[in-house]
Amino acid sequence: MSIVGVAKIRVEKDIKYGSDYMNEALESYRVYAKNVINYENQEQELKYEEKQELSKSFKKMETSKYVLQTGQDIENGTNLGGILKSFYSEYGLFIIVMRIMVAGTIVSEEFNKGTIKLLLVKPYSRYKILLSKFLTILIMIVFSILVVIGMELLVGGILFGFDSLSIPVVEYNFNTNT
Repeated sequence: MSIVGVAKIRVEKDIKYGSDYMNEALESYRVYAKNVINYENQEQELKYEEKQELSKSFKKMETSKYVLQTGQDIENGTNLGGILKSFYSEYGLFIIVMRIMVAGTIVSEEFNKGTIKLLLVKPYSRYKILLSKFLTILIMIVFSILVVIGMELLVGGILFGFDSLSIPVVEYNFNTNT
């Protein structure tokens, strides 16, 4: 993408100079379009790393192009929509620690309180007892995820407003290059 192409987009979309998301999208579009052109103009076969970089450049270029066309800040991570998109990366460690704590507690407390003896006296096999504890852990994980998402929606909606939930999530399809 040449300087003339960037200037043309800047004039067409009335993008003023600055550091807002439109300028970032324009700069990103310029850089990644240049990368795509460079990779496509290579005469030799691309290596695996170069193919990965080309795919990443296509994705970033098309995402930036979408931002420039629609004027919507889809990359904003500080609004409610952005926070929900990055849910697992933000709370993944919490979910794993919660899983370990519940799993460890559910079995060890049976031994500490002596109630495991009462369970083993019943006509249920050890397999069924451990399976029921495993299912309890799975239910607790789902419940904790739902509680965290609910709290994020409530608190994030109050602080940032619920209007950011209407911003679309954009994904790039490598098969169709769209």
